[in-house]
Amino acid sequence: MSIDVWKHYTGKEIIEVSGETSSIGIDILVSDEKEKKTGIKDSFENTFKDYYFLNNNGKYRPKKVNKSNQSNKDVEKIFFEGKNAIFNRKVWYRKDVLDILAWKTGNIDHQRSKDNSIEYKSGFIVSSNKEKDEYEYEIKLISSNSKITFNDFADNIISLRKKYYDELVKTDKCNDICNTVWEKIYEYGKNVSGLGTVYLITMLFFITKGKCPIYDRFAMAALLAMLLAKKYEESNNNEFLTLLYMEGIVKHTTLPSKAELVSESGKLKKISEITKYNDYILLLRYFFDEDWKNNRDIDRALWVYGHYFDVPQ
Repeated sequence: MSIDVWKHYTGKEIIEVSGETSSIGIDILVSDEKEKKTGIKDSFENTFKDYYFLNNNGKYRPKKVNKSNQSNKDVEKIFFEGKNAIFNRKVWYRKDVLDILAWKTGNIDHQRSKDNSIEYKSGFIVSSNKEKDEYEYEIKLISSNSKITFNDFADNIISLRKKYYDELVKTDKCNDICNTVWEKIYEYGKNVSGLGTVYLITMLFFITKGKCPIYDRFAMAALLAMLLAKKYEESNNNEFLTLLYMEGIVKHTTLPSKAELVSESGKLKKISEITKYNDYILLLRYFFDEDWKNNRDIDRALWVYGHYFDVPQ
């Protein structure tokens, strides 16, 4: 479809949540040739969440969501369900950190994984050697020219999880403890060439037990599209009521690089000072109140819906 038949919506939308106000930037291109999808009578998460998993197809599954990027329910259980899940356990091992990175970077082979076994895609693990009661891993993500190895990074993350676990269980908010944890994660990961901002925030998500949300550019695209749709719905402009289910391009969903997280004076930004990430949190609260903290279906649904759009890196 020629780009010249698309409409471009750009600008700022002011939103307020519990007294906190922010100006959210919108930069979305959508086709003027609308394909209206009707019949959605359920909640947002119930409409889209199941397409996150393998072998789920249907009317509202985006074409870009398929068996190549859908998840295995057994793998999801290993991460999130029960007291022994990685998300819930106080004590971690190197393989847990390995699994988290494989999960976020798309290096789990979900079609081959089953029961309590996670299988990795070819090439993710370069080598693994038994070392006492643990393994030493070398992985493609962390290249050989990194100043620290995966094992060094994993051991630091394991210590961080154990040190702050009890304190984080007691709080519902991403507060000063979270900023302390963020500073430590950045310190451990800043010299690891394969770990960017999104992967460090993924570690923050797991260590803080979800107090600080995981970040995903497709989920951000979904939230921005929902914000634009809501804007026009509130203005009673029926022309835009189908916007929510149209394909298009959502720009500016990428988090800053690790280098951009540090000021010229060398000071690391607090997690609360990363604008794009905090816009993301505010949008989660705007559309889902505080339910996103304990409801994985919201995250799954946003990831699925975000795949209606092209989301440039």
